[in-house]
Amino acid sequence: MGFVPGRIEIYKQALTHQSHFRNKNTKMKDNERLEYLGDAILDAIVGDILFRKFPFKGEGFLTEMRSKVVSRNNLSNLARKMGILSHIQYNISNKRNQSFINQISGNALEAIFGAIYLDKGYHFTARFFEKRIFKMYIDIDHLEEEVISYKGKLFKWSQQSRKKLELKCTEKPLDNRMLYQIAVIVDEQVMGEHEHLSKKKAEELACKKACEKLAI
Repeated sequence: MGFVPGRIEIYKQALTHQSHFRNKNTKMKDNERLEYLGDAILDAIVGDILFRKFPFKGEGFLTEMRSKVVSRNNLSNLARKMGILSHIQYNISNKRNQSFINQISGNALEAIFGAIYLDKGYHFTARFFEKRIFKMYIDIDHLEEEVISYKGKLFKWSQQSRKKLELKCTEKPLDNRMLYQIAVIVDEQVMGEHEHLSKKKAEELACKKACEKLAI
């Protein structure tokens, strides 16, 4: 990371997924609360960086760019580039589930920034992110061209093309949680399907597959 941590226990917590404790009696904490905190901290830091970097851009552009920088997909890619996965404690029975791996990697990165904030304070965290993450790993030009919502893109296309579009959701219980299976149906034809523990994520990935199949 390039600095010496003070409160090492919160960094260990940041790298501990809840699945690591399954079927175990423990008082140790997982990284969900730190993930929540890191998410809020990153929103503020990225918003400030973009505000300074694009002095003549409006609110809409800045909001969209911030969403792209802190999106689950982008954070998962950042975590992969940084090699964070090899340090996360999780239930290894999920190691071949790429969707799960991407999710816990991005979540762990958010949790790490929650830990840095608690350990070093906001100004240190902001400087660290801008110098060691934003400038080294984030390609703003590429993100500008990236589609932020395949669901929005698909609905806009369906309206312009006068196509009937339906997102069908099927819920299945899985380990005391709910697994959402989304099917994208265009004019009675299934054009994309995906399942995820997050309904929003399942919709977005199903819509992405549909966009690719429809070449839009």
